[in-house]
Amino acid sequence: MDIKLKNGETLDFKPDFKLSLTLNNPMLTEQGSMSLPVVLPESNRRKLGFPDRLDHAYKIKQVFNAMIGAGSYQKPALLRTTSHNKGTIGAFYLNESEMYAKMKDVDLSQAFNIIRPASDFHVAGTFAEPLDMVIKYMELVMVDNIKEDFHLFPVATDYYTETVHTGFGDKEYTFYQVLNEQMSGQNRNDNLTDIDLNGEEYYMLAGRNARQYNEGGSLVDVPKGYGITPFLKQSYVLHRIFEYFGYRLEESIFDTDPEFQKMVLVNNTADAIVRGELNYAQLVPSGTIKDYLDSVRTDYGCEFFISPDHKYVEVKFWNDLIKNKKFIPLDSKATGKETPNLAEPKLLKLTGNRSVEYTDVNFDTQEKFEKNYGQLQYAKDTIYQGRPDYPAGYYLIQSLGDIYERYPYVNDSGNTVRGWRYHSKYLFDSYEEKTDTDYEDKASKRDYIASISAFVHYTGTLVGVNIPGEYHRMLFIGNRRHLNTFVKKLHTDENGNQTVADEKEDTVSCPIMTAFYRGQTSPAGRPRPVIYGNIMMYDDQGEPFEGGFNLIFGGENGLYNKFWKLYADVIRHSFLQVEIPLKFDIRDILTFRFDNIYIYKGQPLIPEKLEFEIEKDNKIKVISALFRTIRLYLDG
Repeated sequence: MDIKLKNGETLDFKPDFKLSLTLNNPMLTEQGSMSLPVVLPESNRRKLGFPDRLDHAYKIKQVFNAMIGAGSYQKPALLRTTSHNKGTIGAFYLNESEMYAKMKDVDLSQAFNIIRPASDFHVAGTFAEPLDMVIKYMELVMVDNIKEDFHLFPVATDYYTETVHTGFGDKEYTFYQVLNEQMSGQNRNDNLTDIDLNGEEYYMLAGRNARQYNEGGSLVDVPKGYGITPFLKQSYVLHRIFEYFGYRLEESIFDTDPEFQKMVLVNNTADAIVRGELNYAQLVPSGTIKDYLDSVRTDYGCEFFISPDHKYVEVKFWNDLIKNKKFIPLDSKATGKETPNLAEPKLLKLTGNRSVEYTDVNFDTQEKFEKNYGQLQYAKDTIYQGRPDYPAGYYLIQSLGDIYERYPYVNDSGNTVRGWRYHSKYLFDSYEEKTDTDYEDKASKRDYIASISAFVHYTGTLVGVNIPGEYHRMLFIGNRRHLNTFVKKLHTDENGNQTVADEKEDTVSCPIMTAFYRGQTSPAGRPRPVIYGNIMMYDDQGEPFEGGFNLIFGGENGLYNKFWKLYADVIRHSFLQVEIPLKFDIRDILTFRFDNIYIYKGQPLIPEKLEFEIEKDNKIKVISALFRTIRLYLDG
């Protein structure tokens, strides 16, 4: 056996050296795969950059790329040294551990330091001025004329109250401020529309013009382009992360599934394009790459497996793993009797984060809700107001993503009819409430976001208008953040001289938020459709998208049923740990994978942990091999 550094230097070891390695299944633990601590003899001091000396001009190097070789066994690894005392002490990290060691504590924005100039967004026959060019391009992406790394649709952000004088008298309104707001207004003479590449008319983005936003109770002038921000596609974000660290992410359902193709990471950056360029680092959530990847794992029941040559990464899903019938036999490798370790059954608990306003609910699971209100039923919309259709009860209104109560009342004619009234948001987690069972708790770092009916101030001319705005159905994402602009309050003295009275520093972060780009709504009372996004598997008329799912864990079409149910059944009705004494050679070690299903005495098994030693003469000795059962056992 020999271990070489990337520069070709071979490390020295004592004659009786054994390398003890522990490989862990990344789908079952975050411990990673690594060696036991090793002591590298003093003769390696030069090769490791003299870690014992204090007179370095630069930081002492602690991480080295290495290759572990034992005959045909060639394994890339990361050597991380920790101290020096009569030799250098360190450990080798393998498989996903090497990859995640590189990602450790790296901010997500660091992987997206991509700045695209205005020239990237030129469309022939449109605008020449850089910012106008970017805005027009964003509009064409919004209406799905151009395929890009991102989508755009309106989202509601912070809101304010204002007393408005109308034809009905003074009235207080709550106005929501919108990112990617489209032009609206009742005076059709206003210039609200433009023509897309197919000759179709569409509502322009309101950010085409300099205008005013409400900031802390005061109206603030904002530049052209303000309030326009694209939302990066989740598939693009995943590929970019692994590309940044030198890996190629293989194609998966994140790329091929029609619903995943529409999925985006929503951001709250209000001034993303005001400089006439687009910085991708400003379009991703705050936090680390690990936080984001953890949210993907928890949401969709998957893990990222690195290839044996460490060049590409594959996404593996629990659903596919459990349904895999291509078993690899182990019986001929066993050297003794297996030892089963009986485990108590567990229930899976999946919960989303609720830091964004409007996501709190009285009952966080559908089971709790139905225990108090009866079975939840389904309706496409609420158009049957005042009619006897639909029995009394509680309904998910599919077009809204909200729960409404269907209740009886007596109308003006003295007839008993039924109406609709709002009850709560449809934002359920997934877990079964029991007191005598352990939970496997998986809390997503992704935030739930809810659709609301946001009252938005007209951007058009108010001619003969008694109501100063209109309602739009859109997702609410919390406060805006500013990364390219800041608010200055100016003080003007009696001589007309201005000084900065207050300068507001933006401290707003961006949570992890995902949604679906849904394209254009049905016209329904508007001369032209508007663009929208949601977190539901239904369109704005309540019709389901084929193969769709909701971006919540609970409910009939939630992430639990789509991605986690098979795994939940396994940990509840199986998942016994089995230790099998094995004799492996180099080839067995080379082909051993945690995303394979093995079979032993007719029992399908998923590998959990493999501990083995490599001796100087390349001999392999398996110390321990642990597996988990996945066949469901019947209750006795």
